[in-house]
Amino acid sequence: MHKEARIPDHILTLIIEREKGAIDGEQSAALHAFLDEHPDLQGEVEAYARIVSKSRQLVIRKEIDRKKAWKKIRMGIGHGHSKRRYIRRWMKVAAVLLPLLGVIGFYFFQPGGVVEEEHSYADIMGTVRQGRATLVLGTGEQVILDGSIVGQMIEREGVSIYKESSERISYTAAASASMHSLVVPRGGEYQLVLPDGTIAHINSGSQLDFPTIFDTHSREVSLSGEAFFEVAHDPERPFIVNSPDFRITATGTSFNVYNYPGDVAETTLVNGRVLVASGRHEGVPLQPGQQASMLHPEDSIRIREVDTDLYISWVYGMFRFRDMKLTDLARRMERWYDVDIVFADDAAGDIRLTGAMQKEKAFESLVWLIEQSANVTFDVVEDKAVVGLKQ
Repeated sequence: MHKEARIPDHILTLIIEREKGAIDGEQSAALHAFLDEHPDLQGEVEAYARIVSKSRQLVIRKEIDRKKAWKKIRMGIGHGHSKRRYIRRWMKVAAVLLPLLGVIGFYFFQPGGVVEEEHSYADIMGTVRQGRATLVLGTGEQVILDGSIVGQMIEREGVSIYKESSERISYTAAASASMHSLVVPRGGEYQLVLPDGTIAHINSGSQLDFPTIFDTHSREVSLSGEAFFEVAHDPERPFIVNSPDFRITATGTSFNVYNYPGDVAETTLVNGRVLVASGRHEGVPLQPGQQASMLHPEDSIRIREVDTDLYISWVYGMFRFRDMKLTDLARRMERWYDVDIVFADDAAGDIRLTGAMQKEKAFESLVWLIEQSANVTFDVVEDKAVVGLKQ
């Protein structure tokens, strides 16, 4: 079983407080105690400290229109504000750093180097993702869910559905059971409160099928794509998620399922306990902080310990990845940004990257960062990007 190295969130917070000059005596003692206990992480801690110190000096540029911003980025204006530092560190600091400092910064890493983006290009160019989905009823009727109906009750087939916000609906009552489907297109995401109170966060390019009334013995749904479940506790009725490659059973827990057709299948447990089964494989128990994965349906289930924040960061507004091949990252970018990406050179797809960015930012911002940190170029025309090696 593989375990990923990590510096705990509370230590990252202490580093940030120290650099802000807001650390108290008790916090300082806790930080020194951690360093004494983990001398091998001294370099990592100081690397984070340098990021924090640098980030506090960021200057947000004035707004300009999208076309001018993209033109400047493509021409290389502002490149003098990005630096490569030949040190290696983990990306967790990005998720902690941004909300605490209240600044906008993006970090990209590749083996042996890091690019620190210190501008607000993504803010300049605006956001691209939105809460949108289609609700398919048992009769086949389709209800478009967008920002046009908020704070109202939708009555269909004897079912009451409350539209809480532009990106969330809640099933409140049903006179009879029928199967509904929530379909989230590429470039969107949505939240659904199921009849039992379980909350499902559904990512781009995904579909969740569920009954309007769960039976008395179990609560069963089917997923194709990615979703994060916060399961309402009910030990008498296990909550079951059927995906193309997995069957996950829980009673009251939080876990993420990533299972798009043709892609790796992953179940990541945040808290509680689940059983993960697949085909001929019996249920394998997961503990918090563990992930079950399978590359092909005929493979055995692999269990490893992971940094769960890396796999659920999308729920909280972050676009994060670690040591990921560019081809795998491209698949996620296609779904998240509703673009098509093709590779003109196979070698470009094999490049591995680690990085973090707020996911509500524009596609062009992520492209710019990738081009600065790797030997690749993106030729973007409307909704298609061709990736090749730099000449």
